[in-house]
Amino acid sequence: MGQFDMLLSPAKIRHVEVKNRIAVTAHATGLNPNSYPSDKFIAYNAEKARNGVGLLMTMGSGSVHPTSPNSDWGGIHNWDESILPYLRKMSEAIKPHGAILMAQISHRGRRANRDVTWLPIYAPSDDPEPLHRDMPHEIQSEDVDWLVDAYVQAALRLKRGGFDGAEISAAHGHLIDQFWSPISNHRSDAYGGSLENRMRFGMQVIDAVRDAVGDDFLVGLRMTGDELIENGLTVEDMQQIALKIAETGKIDILNVIGSIGTTEYHQALTVPSMNYPAGIFTGFAASIRATLQENGFDIPVLACGKIVHPLQAETILAEGQADFVGMNRAIIADPEMPQKTMDGRIDDIRLCMGANEGCIGRIYVGKPMICVQNPVISRESELIPWRPATAQKRVVVVGGGPGGLEAARMAAERGHQVTLLEKSSQLGGQIRLAGKAPNRDAYTQSVDWLEGQIRKLGIDVRLGVNADEEDILALQPEAVIIATGSTARRLHLPGADAPFVFTARDVLEGGEDIGHKVLFIDEHHHQEGLSTAEYLAQREHEVTVISRLWIVGEEIDGTLRPDLYARLDNLGVVIHPNVLAKQVEADGSVLVENYHSHREWTMGPYDAIVVAAKGVANDGLWKKLKGKVPELHLIGDAVAPRGLHDALLEGTRVARVV
Repeated sequence: MGQFDMLLSPAKIRHVEVKNRIAVTAHATGLNPNSYPSDKFIAYNAEKARNGVGLLMTMGSGSVHPTSPNSDWGGIHNWDESILPYLRKMSEAIKPHGAILMAQISHRGRRANRDVTWLPIYAPSDDPEPLHRDMPHEIQSEDVDWLVDAYVQAALRLKRGGFDGAEISAAHGHLIDQFWSPISNHRSDAYGGSLENRMRFGMQVIDAVRDAVGDDFLVGLRMTGDELIENGLTVEDMQQIALKIAETGKIDILNVIGSIGTTEYHQALTVPSMNYPAGIFTGFAASIRATLQENGFDIPVLACGKIVHPLQAETILAEGQADFVGMNRAIIADPEMPQKTMDGRIDDIRLCMGANEGCIGRIYVGKPMICVQNPVISRESELIPWRPATAQKRVVVVGGGPGGLEAARMAAERGHQVTLLEKSSQLGGQIRLAGKAPNRDAYTQSVDWLEGQIRKLGIDVRLGVNADEEDILALQPEAVIIATGSTARRLHLPGADAPFVFTARDVLEGGEDIGHKVLFIDEHHHQEGLSTAEYLAQREHEVTVISRLWIVGEEIDGTLRPDLYARLDNLGVVIHPNVLAKQVEADGSVLVENYHSHREWTMGPYDAIVVAAKGVANDGLWKKLKGKVPELHLIGDAVAPRGLHDALLEGTRVARVV
């Protein structure tokens, strides 16, 4: 084991030995459209177990009752016996790989949505959550018994389904910690006021679940280490709560995360993106673990929150901050991470870059998760069982952006002789440009990994080659993959060809003389727009942004946008939604209109106007080669300008059939 003596060593949770300290924590996936574990969901989890995860927690926010539907997150409804065949199918797919299998049980309280089951939602008090905003019914004393029993029955179904344990959720502002927190509990009865009273409901759930499942079934608790919100529970409060829970002797492991999820900002913070440092919440786990140990309790503590590298995880364990490490998104980015760590192939690990737009961000808008940089995720059955090529071919890939890199990598893995042509002096394409924007440098990790892999595979990489039709034909290829990306799109409106009108790509590439006062027209709606505006504002330009959308940057992931908006406001950037540019005047002013009422007015004048818009497919070479090579494929932005994931997915799919 060497440098990973702690991470790869076994550890006990109650009576159960876990083969290593690597854990996956329960999370929503959006992969269960019928609210039962789907085949896709089972394959997604089984791949993690197959690659060596020690503790596999699943079914994030798994619902215990119809008053807390989880279908908006594509989650699991553990409501009745009809789920049992699915649970058994799941445990039979996972347990043979040696992982300890647990699932989360929860009631979302006021975080639920009534308009799924059209039942009232329930909460300790009748205050709506600022984020979800639905009005809850205040829980009455006669409601407690059926709510507690819902947790009990859900746990029993997991046990009968072959799972090793259940994790009760008391994190992020779900029902149990809604009772705990003074933000959401304004009661004056036996369930409100003092900390002991506020903990009463949760204690009843813990007692009842443990009594029902017995000593041969694990019971864990996920808790927030600090709500990180004004008037919320602090880490000192959570230390007291952890001690009271430990005194019961009924919880086998504490899983400590950070932040409540009650606002847009705080929900984003619960899943810290590339905007935040690695290991952001491990201090909370460490403080709770230390408090328990100082008081004679030896309950294992799991730390999580942007733990992305095995060396980082080893340090957390070696320093005594935790007993297990939750490496959730790290193992989404690379399910083989545990096995690669065991094999000493650390350089081959595809590191999570905290983009969030593929995993948690899609969940919050009702879409199934992916990984923005790993096209296999959620497509395990389709993409993992690839086969070597039956005959080696000469494959030429034109374009060294992410799509071209993935196509070249996968084609070489299958045994083809691959030549990669890239017109610039470096690989990575538009991702390198995106990485120049503030807080976006981690994005380049995706192409760093791909470049490292193709170098290891010995692919013939030729930089500085602006390939034309003759260059390609001279290589006598048997298959050609065109991944030439896109060019910047300019606005088609009067005056937009003025010399003071630039594209966002012009700005990030540098070399343009951009004046002080800038109007930024955002027609991209994703990261390129507002991130470039931030880039300019950081350089002390006076920036105003307009967009015809209700929300400027509407396509930016919801876990990134709150922090970005905060930074833009602190930089003095002025943002105007619902505004459409109509005409650029010679003096730098712009005729605009309200996108809905069509009322017109003039803004400016400005020293420069910068436009962010969707790109233009660069497919000219593909059109020229049609009918002139045995196989011809077009991928990524050269098909239609979209995103990183589209390019990678198309690259890997094409490479598997050439």
